[in-house]
Amino acid sequence: MRLVQCFCLSTAALWLSFANPLPLESPFAISLATAQTTSTPASRTQADRLFEQGTQQYEAGQFQAAITSLEQAVAVYQSLGDRAEEGATLNTIGLIYGNLGEYTQALNYYQQALSAAEEVGGVIEQSITLNNLGLVSSTLGEHTQALNYYQQALSISREVGDRTGEGITLNNIGLAHSNLEEYAQALNHYQQALSITREVGDRAGESITLNNIGLAHDRLGEYAQALNDYQQALSITRQVGDRVNEGTILNNIGLTYRNAGQYQSALDHYQQALSIIREVGDRTMEGMNLASIARLFVLQNQVEPAIDHYQQSVTVREAIRADLQNFPPAQQQAFVERIARDYRAFADLLHQEGRAAEAQEVLQLLEAQ
Repeated sequence: MRLVQCFCLSTAALWLSFANPLPLESPFAISLATAQTTSTPASRTQADRLFEQGTQQYEAGQFQAAITSLEQAVAVYQSLGDRAEEGATLNTIGLIYGNLGEYTQALNYYQQALSAAEEVGGVIEQSITLNNLGLVSSTLGEHTQALNYYQQALSISREVGDRTGEGITLNNIGLAHSNLEEYAQALNHYQQALSITREVGDRAGESITLNNIGLAHDRLGEYAQALNDYQQALSITRQVGDRVNEGTILNNIGLTYRNAGQYQSALDHYQQALSIIREVGDRTMEGMNLASIARLFVLQNQVEPAIDHYQQSVTVREAIRADLQNFPPAQQQAFVERIARDYRAFADLLHQEGRAAEAQEVLQLLEAQ
């Protein structure tokens, strides 16, 4: 049974989520076809191809087209009475709606997928879908509800002896507690997750968990311990060649040095992170990193470098906004809300320097549709 999972293993200082989808079957190069509603082998083949086409479209960023293909696949699986494949497809549609920022729709499809998994007795599928429900709930700020979903998933993983799933869920529980500012409980669950990642030999998962542990220690003001955690995570990430997470961890190290008042070390690590971020082409991280460097210069009363880095950050983020023009309004608005604090800080700095007209231009960007 094919099922896409979207387990959020890390919400680092950059609030960046890492998703780990299950491998999909090899995609087919096909054209879109209208779903038939007969229970013939041709219908099953067509449904499977529609599913594969939908996943290809999703991976290519063609979200609306993917939803159309997958909805057609759902209709055929329903006509065949195949609840297992119907549930897998519903779960995938939920994942796409989550990526579009349409969380009510995502929750609706995940609930349908969960019902299908329960009906056919697919316990692993139930655990995956419960984790996905928890992730969306947490994104909506409903962290207590997220914990409820995660605890159900954890019980299932332990019941069937799925150690990998157990470790992932423990990490997600830690994230929910961290979001609730319950850092001691977060650390407890992260440590359990860390033991499992080491037991099963998941080096990438070990690095991500160490990063999360470092973030919790940073929030507790335990900067030396946080740096130790991050350095362990960084070493593993470099060993496995994960440049994306390497950039994130370096950025987190920079943040901890900044919080500890060690500004030069903070700048060094922010700049190392920026180099990698640009190398891998992650514009979202680039915009956030540049704003972090700008704030660091503000703390040191270095106005011109701060303005320069804020301006670079705005340039990157406005390019991202331009690419979001065809996305749903909810997702566009969510992006604006994420960047608003930095834009306002930039405008305040310009006002302080007597550059009121430029400040107003920055604020007007937040109002532009």
